[in-house]
Amino acid sequence: MAFSAAIEWDCRSTGADTNGGGFKRGASGTDWSLQNAAQYSVTDAVTAGTTTVTSATASFGTDVVGNVLYITGGTGAIAAGWYEITVRNSSTSITVDRSTGLTAGTGATLKIGGAFLTPSKMLSVQSGNVGHRLWLKNGSYTTSTLLSLVTNSGSPPNMVATLFSGYNVTHGDNPTGATRPTISCTGAGVDGFAVDTRGTVAYLILDGTSTARDGIVNTGYNGDSFAIGCNVTAFSSHGIGTRSLACEVTAMKSGAASGFDLNGSSSDHWYAYAHANPCHGFSTNGNNAGAKLVGCVAAYNTGASSDGFNVKALYGFGMVNCVSVGNGRHGLVTDTYEQTFAVINNVFSSNGGYGVAFNYNTGWAEPSVNYNAFYNNSSGARSNLTAGANDITLTGDPFVDAANGNFALNATAGAGAALKAAGFPGVFPGGLTTGYLDIGAVQHADPAGGAGLVGGGAGVGFARNRSVYF
Repeated sequence: MAFSAAIEWDCRSTGADTNGGGFKRGASGTDWSLQNAAQYSVTDAVTAGTTTVTSATASFGTDVVGNVLYITGGTGAIAAGWYEITVRNSSTSITVDRSTGLTAGTGATLKIGGAFLTPSKMLSVQSGNVGHRLWLKNGSYTTSTLLSLVTNSGSPPNMVATLFSGYNVTHGDNPTGATRPTISCTGAGVDGFAVDTRGTVAYLILDGTSTARDGIVNTGYNGDSFAIGCNVTAFSSHGIGTRSLACEVTAMKSGAASGFDLNGSSSDHWYAYAHANPCHGFSTNGNNAGAKLVGCVAAYNTGASSDGFNVKALYGFGMVNCVSVGNGRHGLVTDTYEQTFAVINNVFSSNGGYGVAFNYNTGWAEPSVNYNAFYNNSSGARSNLTAGANDITLTGDPFVDAANGNFALNATAGAGAALKAAGFPGVFPGGLTTGYLDIGAVQHADPAGGAGLVGGGAGVGFARNRSVYF
């Protein structure tokens, strides 16, 4: 079904899959999709295979314009369909966005307004359209089949972003924690959410129930799909395989491969958190092409062969201001033979093997692996890697309380204090500007001053151009 790109859809656990479910952003009517039940519901609708729909009893008001209606049944064996109302002709007649294509008949059921009940129905009605915003209200939902955001957005430069986002009270309130909607995925061996080209899935909790396979997967052009502010848990293979911002993967099922999948061009992650998984926190599923990791944390992922970051073929790889702490084996391990990568401003602490293990070369000296900090890694700081000129060997645990998820730097000399304002680049090229980045994922707050870049609890908004790159 083809709809205007300005349509916004709503789904809530108290809605119905026979509601209209949508409204055109900016239309002159009232958005009746933001409620449980339909605002208009009649059983005497008449269609004639045109764009006109009539009802003797509906008493259509001007408020219907822009709403999506659902129509089905009647004596003409009308096939169910959803249509946008473009004109209110009279109290008994409306015009919809396209020919109904429905056989002429009477006694059809027509509903205007009301939200959908299930994410799968909302996605199936929206499928293939671009630019839409699909909203899921905080609540509990269950699916045994793959949820798929299909956009058919095409190739650059003719690509339009489509958003599927959870919300708590109002659209766009960017919920966190338990105020996000939860989708339980119960299909054995089935992925949870597939995201197509220029599709973004945001602010959801996805529970694989130790049954489903991958949490969020990329099906789009050149890896161009995105996850924002999602929590993924208890899947059996991979947690997140799209680009991501401020997402979390935890408690994966025993035998899983990784929390975040660094595979191909869907490998970029900003401020991602993989913890308490029985597998690698971040890993490649095959050779990796140019992953960018910024501010990511891999913590306490268990198992003798579980690394914080496990990466192969690191051409174009960047790992900046990340933390790898308490993992079962190495903090970062790679089998790379390439030299085009940067590992800078990271902390490798209390891992069961090496802080950093390069398994391809012997005694590798790489200037772009520098400004990293090491503490208490069981096998030592490095394997087959020469220390960076600005690396720091710590004498104490640098974090406030890593075991309980607080990766802020403490004030202990030789520990957290040694990492504050110690990161690259310091003096910028040209010598006219000096930076004071901390080493590690969390930057310290200076005493009493202006507001920081990120406000407390404000959430991360959805940017349509998504121009966030390393």
